[in-house]
Formats: sequence, C-alpha cells, structure tokens
Amino acid sequence: MNTPNTPRPSRSGGSMKVFLALLFGGLAVLALRVFTAPDGGFFTMLLPVLGGALVAAAIALLVVRERRERKAMTESERNQPDQGMPL
Repeated sequence: MNTPNTPRPSRSGGSMKVFLALLFGGLAVLALRVFTAPDGGFFTMLLPVLGGALVAAAIALLVVRERRERKAMTESERNQPDQGMPL
C-alpha cells in the first residue's frame, strides 16, 4: 500500500515503446496510402485498414495500461480528484 510519503515504483518503458512503435507504424502506413496511385487496386483498400488497425491497437494498449494502473491504486487514491499538471 502506498502512503503519500512513499515514492511510487517507476514504470518500465516497455509498454511505451510498444505504443510508440504501433502509433508511428500506423501513421506511416496511412501516409504511405497518400503516395499510392489512385488505381492501386487491392492495396488502395488494404493500406488504410492496416493503418487503422495499428492505431486502434495503440489506443487499446493505452486503455489497458491505464486500467491496470487504476486497479493497482487503493480506494482512497482512486477517489481523489485529479491534481493537474505538476509544476
């Protein structure tokens, strides 16, 4: 249980790296769609779908991580109002 004076354990950067890779991968696929010819056929439809799937996976990763962090909090920590940005 964390008290106000106990420092929180640091997060590992693994999930953030995966999130950034998925996000930039999705954006790169969507940008690649712009450069394909209008008569690209199958790839004209496939590339936006792949890009959207990668961005959706990145959003899902954020939601799962946020829920995991919230579940690890005590009841009193969950009920506290947001403190805003640190100075």
